[in-house]
Amino acid sequence: MRRKHNVAFHLVMLLLITVSTILVFYKALVHLRGQIDEIKINSVYRVRQISKDYDMMLLSNEETLNDKLKSVSNKLISEIDKSSNISGMHLDDTAMRYGLDFIMVTDMEGKVIVSTDMKLKGKNITKIIPDYNYLIDQGEESGKLLIDRVGLLTDNKNLYKSAWAVEKDKSRVTVFAIDMPKYIEENNSESFANYLFGGYFDNLSESILMVSKITLYFEQGKLQYSLSGNINELPVAKSNQSYASIESQILNGNEFVVLPEMLQSGSGLNDVKIVVTFDNDIIRQISLNLIFRALFGFIILAVIIYVIIYFLFKSTQRDREDILLKLMESIRQRKFRPEIIETDTFGKEIEMGLISLAKQYQEEEKKRIEELSKHQADSDALKQQYEKESTKAKNLVIELEEARRQGELLQRTDRVTGLPNRDTLMEYLDYESARADREKVEFSLMFAKIKDLGKLRNDFGQSFADYLINKAGSKLRTTLRRQDRLGRWSDEEFLMILPTTGSIGIRQLIGKLEEVIAGTEFYRDNKQINLELHFGGTIYQQRSKVSDCLRQAKVALQEAEHSGNPAIIE
Repeated sequence: MRRKHNVAFHLVMLLLITVSTILVFYKALVHLRGQIDEIKINSVYRVRQISKDYDMMLLSNEETLNDKLKSVSNKLISEIDKSSNISGMHLDDTAMRYGLDFIMVTDMEGKVIVSTDMKLKGKNITKIIPDYNYLIDQGEESGKLLIDRVGLLTDNKNLYKSAWAVEKDKSRVTVFAIDMPKYIEENNSESFANYLFGGYFDNLSESILMVSKITLYFEQGKLQYSLSGNINELPVAKSNQSYASIESQILNGNEFVVLPEMLQSGSGLNDVKIVVTFDNDIIRQISLNLIFRALFGFIILAVIIYVIIYFLFKSTQRDREDILLKLMESIRQRKFRPEIIETDTFGKEIEMGLISLAKQYQEEEKKRIEELSKHQADSDALKQQYEKESTKAKNLVIELEEARRQGELLQRTDRVTGLPNRDTLMEYLDYESARADREKVEFSLMFAKIKDLGKLRNDFGQSFADYLINKAGSKLRTTLRRQDRLGRWSDEEFLMILPTTGSIGIRQLIGKLEEVIAGTEFYRDNKQINLELHFGGTIYQQRSKVSDCLRQAKVALQEAEHSGNPAIIE
């Protein structure tokens, strides 16, 4: 009877432990899956943040390329207009003059008339660029130069920054472009070009947990291309598919994630997307490690449950409570050690088994603490590296922007006087003539020319001549009103644009300027040199051409040189 009772007891214990182990193991697997998904989500969000910094650096270079394309558009189209035989033009020389890598002229249906790529001549470009008609519609609707951020323009898979000029009245489309990777490599440091196009995301994937590969690609029609311009079918991404959020893709068990956010594109020709592929080997290794630890914990839990229930049957109520409380407290405080087990309380075999398990538990706890410390140190190092790289990238963007602003300033001003140059004065003239026509007010133009500047340059050298030019510009500038415009028109001439100034006003200004200039004397090699200027001007007539007005002012200046007195043509 006693033997049957012991067998029944052990069977009940075995059933209870088995059911408990299965339930706990199932809960642990669910928790394990959640932990791995959370790590994946954090890794993908980190890639997304870094991709935004990457996009900002691309935009800083693209602004310079936009300005370059806009600056040559009118001259290029004008040169094509002047050609009597467009199909026979040699566009290679034209592209070299304007600093371009590609030029193509097509009709409105997409047939190539002429191109720097001779293989394209006579072909239908819509077969290479499926979105060609969409771009043409955009250009017709806006009526402006259409600039696309990145585009695959030819069948040699080059990546271009392109501009599209749609001339519907001439049934013609002019496309010109700059090779984007080549431009960035030539105009920035080699390391910066490699940073953008040479495997930056490949190196980045090695430092992010569970990520094996980060792929950048863009779609054009039904084809997909890598960002380097080499054609590659990407089996992991479906063409023109709208992807769900990062969390949804990971929770659905995908082996890769396509970021729903896309790097900004230009006219919509293509959009750069990012695919993050997970490393199944690392995930499997982490899962097995966690499962092993869970199993080991379940074994300990099963033994503890068995011991607790056994002593509930074998000991007094007080002894059972003391042992249970002691074991529970040791587990709660992670202090399950061999010293906790009292001798002569359990059977010899159980006592030795518990001591062995306690030692293994102690060793596992020590390893876990060491691994946590190592992971924390690795995480801190990665964080510091990321902050350092992010700061370096931001400083680089600031330096590039400052260099661009300085370059624009040098292009608009005269080197000797610091005054606006001829191109800038033409912009002022176009603005002032439009304003005068719109508001029906008058304004005047007046040239001032330094007398005998060539002789002074021959006698005293270029440095002294530059000094006289600088002083003359300074005298004129301080005498004019704030709203007046002054700039250097040519080597010996200054041009003054005088808003709301008529015949009386310009003559009064000439008298004032002559008084200021008359008192200006210089000494060179013991010789006294008086600064003298000739003045010739005209009054702008409404709806007249700026070029005609400039020509009249020139004639007036020539009369002033011959007569020795200021001349005004009304």
